[in-house]
Amino acid sequence: MGIYREEMDALCGVMLVSGFAGAYVAKAALSDVAAFLADPTLALRTSGGIRSLGGLAGGFLGRIVSLCVRGRSPFEMLRRLDVIAYCLPFAWMLGRLGCTLAHDHRRLWTNSWIVVRFPKMPDTIWGSWSSCS
Repeated sequence: MGIYREEMDALCGVMLVSGFAGAYVAKAALSDVAAFLADPTLALRTSGGIRSLGGLAGGFLGRIVSLCVRGRSPFEMLRRLDVIAYCLPFAWMLGRLGCTLAHDHRRLWTNSWIVVRFPKMPDTIWGSWSSCS
């Protein structure tokens, strides 16, 4: 596609850093929206967790800003975003697998055979708590 590898490497690095920053800020902002709106610096003082949609938004915004700074036309931006869009489903799949392995998102009640049975949760005839989301 006529895109230099070094340029794509640099832009992927920008997306990675801005994606982690967006995921961290989204976790802080969406955990307590009212407190975050009252004091946005709460994102810098909060610890513990990330949100995948915040990572997606942060990575996308970092990429757009980086391409604008480099003086790319809208067509060139779309070409580069198209190359990156191919790997997005695979990266998201690995992230969701990480959530499952960490037993995150334990809010669904299910009778599924694939359920993770937690020792602190009651196991009744109606099912058990699941890590699937």
